[in-house]
Amino acid sequence: MTMTQIFPKAVRSLEGAGRITASVLMAMLVVITFVDVVGLQFGHPIAFAFEFTKVCVGAMFYVGLPLVTLRREHICVDLVPISPGSKLGIGVTAAVDLLSAGLIALVAKQLWAQAQTLEMFNTVMMFTRWPIAPMVRVMAVLAALTAMICLVQGLSRVFPTRHPRSTGGNT
Repeated sequence: MTMTQIFPKAVRSLEGAGRITASVLMAMLVVITFVDVVGLQFGHPIAFAFEFTKVCVGAMFYVGLPLVTLRREHICVDLVPISPGSKLGIGVTAAVDLLSAGLIALVAKQLWAQAQTLEMFNTVMMFTRWPIAPMVRVMAVLAALTAMICLVQGLSRVFPTRHPRSTGGNT
């Protein structure tokens, strides 16, 4: 059973919000790059373009991470050929999902701790003077969301729900 079948409304909302956010970030990245390049030709580049580009690319990564995980669109390398439908294949996939959930949860915890440190020292970007801590907190939340998606996917493989199939007869 997939995440879409378990939480259909939440998944559609998450995907929609993620797509819109990623699209807006990409559009902002294109606009700022275009304006910076044109300004550079006239001797007036945008001072904060590099910082803004870093923020947009980082945000696009963390916004895309739950979406890619939800759809299982990761790049996969099969080192050992195992049939995905076999019991061994299901077990390996479940183990990888659960291991991924743990590792990504650890990343989320570390990001949250880093955000606390950045907030404690009032760390800001050089040109825009934007505080960095809120951005790192958003990264931590999106990483935690990704970990939860991996956990649900792994558990749904370990404990698949059985639905009675329609027999096609009169009920």
